[in-house]
Amino acid sequence: MSGANAQHGLLDTLALEHQATEELVGLLREEQSALVAGDADRVAAGLPAKAGLLARLAGLCERRTALLQAQGMTGEAAALEHRLGADENAWSLWQALRAATREAWRQNAINGALISERLLANQNALVAISPPGRNLYGRHGRSVGSWDSRELGAA
Repeated sequence: MSGANAQHGLLDTLALEHQATEELVGLLREEQSALVAGDADRVAAGLPAKAGLLARLAGLCERRTALLQAQGMTGEAAALEHRLGADENAWSLWQALRAATREAWRQNAINGALISERLLANQNALVAISPPGRNLYGRHGRSVGSWDSRELGAA
């Protein structure tokens, strides 16, 4: 691949990576909204799209790495930024991608904290309703032990 073709391919890849990262930020915000609302079904419904997008981003990252290697670049950040800084379009795309990536990391950290908070609340609720000295669920998520056959709420 010629240097000009590799540079054009790099610009295209950076643009696609930026677009996909912005889509990921959108999905993470939607996930966050569902987590805040306690809507586990909506969270689960968004997982396939998020997984597909992450796979696409991984492929684009590999493509970017290959294009940089075709131009004689190593993976060193300083060398990469020096090279991209020589091309205003590439530098602009790179900075936009970095900003979008930082925002995706931030949104993902918030979602992780929300998930941890929900998990802790659920664990505390299970402890509160379990009989002293007994577990409601075993290690595979199935109920353990024998319970009074009376339904909850029945007299």
